[in-house]
Amino acid sequence: TQRAVAQALLEVHRETPLQAVVSTGDNIYPQGVESIHDQHWKKFTDVYEDALLQLPWYAALGNHDWRGNVVAQQEFSAVHPSWHMPFRYYTATLGEYELSQNIIVIDTTSLLRGDETQLLWLKETLQTVKSPWVVGHHPLRSYGHYGDNSVLLKQLQGLFNTAEVPLYLCGHDHDLQLIQHPDDAFTCVVSGAGAATRETRKGEHSLFASSDPGFAILEWQQNSKTVSFFNKSVSKMYRHVLFT
Repeated sequence: TQRAVAQALLEVHRETPLQAVVSTGDNIYPQGVESIHDQHWKKFTDVYEDALLQLPWYAALGNHDWRGNVVAQQEFSAVHPSWHMPFRYYTATLGEYELSQNIIVIDTTSLLRGDETQLLWLKETLQTVKSPWVVGHHPLRSYGHYGDNSVLLKQLQGLFNTAEVPLYLCGHDHDLQLIQHPDDAFTCVVSGAGAATRETRKGEHSLFASSDPGFAILEWQQNSKTVSFFNKSVSKMYRHVLFT
């Protein structure tokens, strides 16, 4: 299934070239890696075609990555030119010039364990980075297997609302979802269906939900930003204008 999703992503890239790939965690499933030489890195290098591996991949850590050596995932940045994970949490810029988009990548597994240092860093970073998309592994909102995460909501919802974060990108639930809760300034994009999937459902504040294997494509121009969901057959299942 992962190879089928990868092939679908490649076909989208050939039709409309992508700027980058964002991985929402559980990068090497199910046990992470132990070193930069771990054979399980083939789940990245052997599954995705050269055209995709020439793109920058910005990766967040997932709970399954923490079952291995998370420092090895950071060190892999020096080994593979496409892999970007300078630290467990970091900032990056997608695109160029007037069409660039700032992202803040966080380590939600560590936050759930009470990482006050990261939380302080995030508070300070949100004061300086304009309109960032935040990328983490665990959803704040979900109608899938895990549901809403009360700990992360308590830690992050107020920060995101104050900083007017427009988008939170996450995985963990093995499905595709788009949620706009009236208490949130941000839209929650769940994209965790790159391989194995679970049944999900639409809830009160769902805009879209699917259990199909697939991925989300984010597009932005000067006056509009959209998210589209594709399945492994390269069918566009849903498209939504996020804001203009």
